[in-house]
Amino acid sequence: MKNNIRVYLILGIYLTVITAIIFILPVDKSDAAWISYTFFVISIIVEGVLIKYKDSDIETKILSIPLWYIGGIYVLIQTILLFTCVLFFDISGWISAIFSIVFLGIVASSLIAFDFALKQIQGTNRKISEKVNYINEIRIELELLQDKVSGKNNKNVIASLCRKVRFSDPMSSEKLSTLEKEILDLVKEISDMDEKTMPTKFDEISRKIDERNKRCL
Repeated sequence: MKNNIRVYLILGIYLTVITAIIFILPVDKSDAAWISYTFFVISIIVEGVLIKYKDSDIETKILSIPLWYIGGIYVLIQTILLFTCVLFFDISGWISAIFSIVFLGIVASSLIAFDFALKQIQGTNRKISEKVNYINEIRIELELLQDKVSGKNNKNVIASLCRKVRFSDPMSSEKLSTLEKEILDLVKEISDMDEKTMPTKFDEISRKIDERNKRCL
């Protein structure tokens, strides 16, 4: 947060210095100069918005380039265009407008594409998290059951089921949600069963886990 405040201060100082130079320069300001100055201010605002992502993770990057770097490049390009239009009075206003709009359009398009990609990534990560949590829930239930039972054979079978679950692919199709729920329900069901009747469900659980794993391929 403190680093962001420093960057905001730098942006403010940069805007002030560039503005002062533009107004102090002893040259007539054309329409092109004022148009490019307007878009220069817009670029500063855009960069200010992107600064909040400065300390964020990889999801706030486009092609591994942080968003605020892209905003900084936009500010630099718009600054160059601004001084070009100020120092060369004969540049038409429509030329300045076209270049400024194109630069802004490129940045805006990149951010829109980024927003779409980010939502896709977040959706995928959410699905992965749900699947991983599902596998972990079954594994934990089986491990607790293994600690609970006293029979050696039951312990060995449950340990085998634990290994099978541990090495299962967490990712699966939504079509397998019913089967996955059946597996979890069975595991929870045997937790409440008498130890002597548990073996009647072990084969069914093992078979359903194998079925799920095969259909994940």
